Amino acid sequence: MSKSGPGNAGASHRGRRRRCVVVSWLAGLACMLLATVLEAAPQVYVHHTDGTCGGLSPCYPNIDQGVQNVDNGGEVIVLSNGADAVLQNRGKTGLTIRGDVPTRTITGGVNITGGTTTGWEFRDLIFTAGMLVKNIATSLTIENLTTTGMQIGSFTQDTNAAIVVRNVTMGGNPQALISIISDPGVDIGGSITIEDCNDLRAINIISLVAVGDPADITANVTIARNDVSHGPRIIVNSNGPVGTGEISGTIRFEENTMSPSNGKFGVSHNGNASGPITGHVIVRDNDAAWLAVVSTNSLGGSIGQVTVERNILHAVEISSRDAPLFGPILVDDNEIVDRGLVEPVRIQVDGEPILGNVTITDTTGSAAFIAVQNFDTNGSGTWQVVDNDALRLAVDSTGGSIAGPITVSGNVLPPANAPNSSLTVRTLAGGDLGPGLISDNVLDTIQFGVDGSLAANFRTTANVVRENASFIASGAVGPGLHMVDGNDIDGPTYFDGMTTDASFNRFGGFVTRVAGAFVDATNNWWGCNEGPGEPGCESSTPSLPSDPWLVLRNQMLCTSVSSGTIAFDLLEASNGTQPAGNNTPGLVDVSTTIGTVMPASVALVGGAGQSQVDWPDATMPTVSTQLDSEVVEWSGECQELIFSDGFESGDTTLWSTSQGR
Repeated sequence: MSKSGPGNAGASHRGRRRRCVVVSWLAGLACMLLATVLEAAPQVYVHHTDGTCGGLSPCYPNIDQGVQNVDNGGEVIVLSNGADAVLQNRGKTGLTIRGDVPTRTITGGVNITGGTTTGWEFRDLIFTAGMLVKNIATSLTIENLTTTGMQIGSFTQDTNAAIVVRNVTMGGNPQALISIISDPGVDIGGSITIEDCNDLRAINIISLVAVGDPADITANVTIARNDVSHGPRIIVNSNGPVGTGEISGTIRFEENTMSPSNGKFGVSHNGNASGPITGHVIVRDNDAAWLAVVSTNSLGGSIGQVTVERNILHAVEISSRDAPLFGPILVDDNEIVDRGLVEPVRIQVDGEPILGNVTITDTTGSAAFIAVQNFDTNGSGTWQVVDNDALRLAVDSTGGSIAGPITVSGNVLPPANAPNSSLTVRTLAGGDLGPGLISDNVLDTIQFGVDGSLAANFRTTANVVRENASFIASGAVGPGLHMVDGNDIDGPTYFDGMTTDASFNRFGGFVTRVAGAFVDATNNWWGCNEGPGEPGCESSTPSLPSDPWLVLRNQMLCTSVSSGTIAFDLLEASNGTQPAGNNTPGLVDVSTTIGTVMPASVALVGGAGQSQVDWPDATMPTVSTQLDSEVVEWSGECQELIFSDGFESGDTTLWSTSQGR
């Protein structure tokens, strides 16, 4: 039997009350969550004609009223075309203004100048006028939009906003600009992304300096896959007061397309502005006409890391005029196109001084003047100009020494008369030259001029020089040794002011040594077997050590009674020795009085080469090998070897060696 009483009744009531409290708390929580969801994504609608919005509500007749009535974090959705404009931010944050379809057209533009625009987004709209949005905080996103022009800023206070402009189309007219700009003395920080935009004239990111108040650009910037006729520029600028501003973010220009006659990149200081560029500047996979990658022309404008690779362009200029260039600088795998513009076709790295590593490699197009030019005091770092197809090359210091090492290797320059396809290695102002290597280049001339001394060992090897080479040091002789070996020099060669060990070279012209410089020119090829100064051989004035010299010889390896391999070389010197390390070049012509020769012209490798000769059975040829004026003939007999079993062998080896005219 159950018992009931006041105590039990109270307990039952308390249980029901607890259940009611729990239910009420859960209901309240659900209401709070629902309110939070509704508050997080409120939507209002705009219809410009009838104001009904097809039954969607709340509905307003223009965008400004929609902005006025939407909650923070909400959306203003435009459902019709119409004459309208966005004129005020009304203190709203996290707002999205978008069309219900991407083709929604607004006859008007955006002009938000008051207060701070915080976390706004514009997308899926066509504006027939431009956009001006000032004082961005947190973020601004503009996406899938058409407009006539766009200015973000002027900022009246420092900003660290994330600014994204993506898939925007303009009309290509002079106003078709995307400009992000600060007021004087205001920093631009955060991040800036401008990508996949079309029919633009230019992209500008500009901070304006003020006296005593730096205007830095610290933002990480990505400008990618845009069609922008005149190109993008990032500038610290002043047309009036002197001031400073550092560009310190990572700057990326990638996969942009520009006009063949106008396109330019720029990361620079202009006017009276100064300051360093310390961020990594990356220019990659762009099709551009002219490219001033990094240029500072103001006091104190040093430059850090720059990478320029896989672009099609007219010119590259990386220039630090009044402060050091620290690097590293990499210019790699670019195609240089001469588009007939006024600016010279060039790849040029300039610094006062250049203190970092510089690499220019894999250029194609055979049009550019490629230069590493140090303008003030002493240059240091590793400088490399490697595997380029270019017109002229220069490693140059007008202000002092080049500490090195420098490498100029594997470059191919086309035959040219005006100007010659030349390599210039030069120091002025009494500058010395440190260690280096000039190797495996094909060009018209080598001009090696050191205003001071050769401070360390330097090697010039395996180059094809079609006209002439000169090696001059004007200071005290030494302490470095210049090693010149394996070069094919068609014209005159000139040595002055340094100690030189020249061996295994083919000298096709006079070799001149100026008194006071020691040149050991033994074990070289001079054009004939009789040696320097003899008829058909080149000579030196005044005399220099050149004995012994190399001689041309040949020998036949018979493979049958009607075929053989003619081998020829410059491996032996006139005194009968075979000096080690022979890499003498030359082009040997091979001919036969009967039969065929394949190949008929052979470039020596390691001082030696060979050809296959075939002739009719029982008829012996005379085989000639010619290098310069020297002709060496072979004539002999190849006999079959009879083995004891009576079978004949066709692999008889009978060597016959000839040396002489």
